Amino acid sequence: MSVLDFPEELYDFIFDEVCSNPKDYLQYRMVCKTWLFYTTLKAFRITIINNDVADAFASISINPSSILSDCVHHLILDVDDVWLRRLLPCLQPFRRVEALELRSLSWPSVPLPIRLRLTSIFRHCLRRLVLGAGLSLGSFEEAQDLMYDFPALEELSIDGIIWNPYTTSPGAQLPEDFIAPRGLSANTESRAFPEGVRAVHIGQPVIKPFFSWIMSQKILPQVHLYSIANATLQDFVHLHSFFSLAQIHTRIISIAFHSTTSAQAVCPFTDAELHSMACADGERFLYLPSPLTMLERCPPPNPFLLEKPAEPLRSLQTFRIDNFIRYEDHARTSALFFAPNVLSWLYQKSKTTELRKIILCVHLRRVGEVDLHNIHWCMIDRLLIDLVETAPTQEQLFEGGKQQAHGSGMIAFEITGGVDFEALGELIRTRLPKCARAGSLTFSKYDSSWNWQ
Repeated sequence: MSVLDFPEELYDFIFDEVCSNPKDYLQYRMVCKTWLFYTTLKAFRITIINNDVADAFASISINPSSILSDCVHHLILDVDDVWLRRLLPCLQPFRRVEALELRSLSWPSVPLPIRLRLTSIFRHCLRRLVLGAGLSLGSFEEAQDLMYDFPALEELSIDGIIWNPYTTSPGAQLPEDFIAPRGLSANTESRAFPEGVRAVHIGQPVIKPFFSWIMSQKILPQVHLYSIANATLQDFVHLHSFFSLAQIHTRIISIAFHSTTSAQAVCPFTDAELHSMACADGERFLYLPSPLTMLERCPPPNPFLLEKPAEPLRSLQTFRIDNFIRYEDHARTSALFFAPNVLSWLYQKSKTTELRKIILCVHLRRVGEVDLHNIHWCMIDRLLIDLVETAPTQEQLFEGGKQQAHGSGMIAFEITGGVDFEALGELIRTRLPKCARAGSLTFSKYDSSWNWQ
C-alpha cells in the first residue's frame, strides 16, 4: 500500500501517537515528501506567536515557497503592540485562519489603523474569537467592537482580560483610584448581539456586564452553549436572572465556580431537611441567606422579554459543573458549597427542560483525596436522584431488545488528574447509593475539548 493511499484518519492516528516525542516526530517527517507535507499541516494547525518567536515566524512566512499560510487554522497572538505592527504584513496571506486568540496585548495602546488592518485580514474567514488571558481592554465596548469586526463569527470566548483604559504602553500601571467598569453605558446596551454566535465562553471580569448586555436585548440570541468560568455567588445571581427568562435556546450550560469565594455559598435545605436526608445528626452548616434574595440588585431585563410565556431553559439538555471536586480546593470545593445550591436550582427548572445529562468533573491525584473534602454526599445523592426522576419521560428506552430504565447513565462523572479511574468510580458509587441503584452513574475520562483556551 502506497503512503499516498493512506486515509486521513490513519495519518491523524500516527501523528497523534508520535508528536509528543520530538525524535519520533523528526523521523516521521523524513519518511517521504507526502508525510513531510502532512506533518507540517498538522504541526502548524495551532500556531502560537509570542515576542520570542515573532521574528522567526516572520522569516518563515515571507518565504515565497512557504506553505505556512495554508496550515494555520488557529492563530494565537501573544505579542505586544510593537511586534503586532511588525507582523501585520506577514499575516496578510493567512486567509484560512478560523480561530484568532489575542493574549497579553494592551489593546488601548494599539493605534486604530493597526486594529483595522488586523481585523480586515481575518474578517471573512474567522469563526471563533478568543479574548484571552492578559489582554487589556479599555471598556466592554472594545470587546463588542471586536465581535462586530467578524461577521461570520460563530464562537466567542472572553476570559481573563484586564480592564485597563489608561494604558498607553504595555506594562503601564493603573492609577490608584481606578475602578473597573461594572455597568453598561446606553451605547453599549443598544448594540445588538452578533446573530451568528452559537457558543459563548465567558469568564472574569466580564460575566456581569456580558449578561447585563444580553438581558438588554429585545430578542435573546440563539446561543446553544454557554460556558462560564470562575463564577462567584454574585455572578450566579445574574445567571439565575438570565436563565429564568423565556426565549432561551440554550442546550448546554457548563459552569466552573471560583473556589476562593465559595465560602459564601448557600445551602438549599433547612436543618430538618438535612436531618431527614440522614446527614450528620444535629450538624449545622454556616451558610448565608439565599442568593435569590439579591435578585433585586440585578439589572432588569428588557420589557419585551417579559411578554413571552415563561418556559425558561426549555431546550436545556446538558448541564456541567467543571470543578465539582478539585484537589487544590479542599475545604472550599464546589461539591460542598456551590453544587448543592445549583443542583437545587436546576431541579426547580428541570420540570420545563429536556435535561438528558448532568456532567460532574473530578480533578484528583489520589482516591484518598476525596475524604479531604467535607462533602455532604447524602445531600448530593438526594438532589441527583430527584433530577433523574424528573428527567423527560421518554417512557421506556429500548436498546438491543432490552428495556433500559428511565434516567440510566444520566449522571456522568469526568475524571482527570492521575487518580485510579476504576477505584474512584467504585468509591463514588458507594457515596451515591441511590444513583448507583438506579443505574444513573457513568464514569469517563475528562473531556478536554471543553477547555476553549
